[in-house]
Amino acid sequence: ATRAWIWFSFMGCLGYEFWLSLKTRIFLTWIKPDFTLWVMETQKLKVTARREVASGIVEWTLADPNAKLLPGHQAGAHIDVHIGPQLARAYSLTQPSGGQPTAQYVFAVALASASRGGSAHLHQHVQVGHLLEVGLPRNLFAMVDTPAPVLLIAGGIGVTPLLAMARERQAQGRSWRMVLAARSRGHAAYLNELQALGGSVSTHFDDEHGGQPLDV
Repeated sequence: ATRAWIWFSFMGCLGYEFWLSLKTRIFLTWIKPDFTLWVMETQKLKVTARREVASGIVEWTLADPNAKLLPGHQAGAHIDVHIGPQLARAYSLTQPSGGQPTAQYVFAVALASASRGGSAHLHQHVQVGHLLEVGLPRNLFAMVDTPAPVLLIAGGIGVTPLLAMARERQAQGRSWRMVLAARSRGHAAYLNELQALGGSVSTHFDDEHGGQPLDV
């Protein structure tokens, strides 16, 4: 059985847990006399790799435990990672599959200094071999499909969806360039990968500019 939740709110919020035979997570939100119901399918995936990609930033690779292909996605997509019964976080996927089925999902998370359980739990507890319940990819940050040159501006961990966009543009043979900003070179996730892709990458590191952030 797969765990699912029904949530509704009316001057507050209540949650009820029950079990379904389908891999479905259901959410119900009640606002005034109206309500919204949406269904989120989830899947149990295995952590097959974990690595530190910058100071305080860890990357996880997920795959089906039975080596089945996973639903594909475009650049800008994210997955919802269900960390606890009432705790889920959305993380951008860094390796787009052009919408075709894929063998793995890859995402990275920065450890937040004021973490309320999401990033702290992942950094401290999720290791290779662990299973995570995640939703199917959803894309609320899709890149415009255009042959014109694209400028990507990334700050800190915000580079993750833009890395996917750079990879997708490169695979399409389309022009792109990126401005990557971070507190320091050591905090710049995926800098080497971006520079190796073939596009133009400009950087701004606060500690090399008197502590001043990028002026956009």
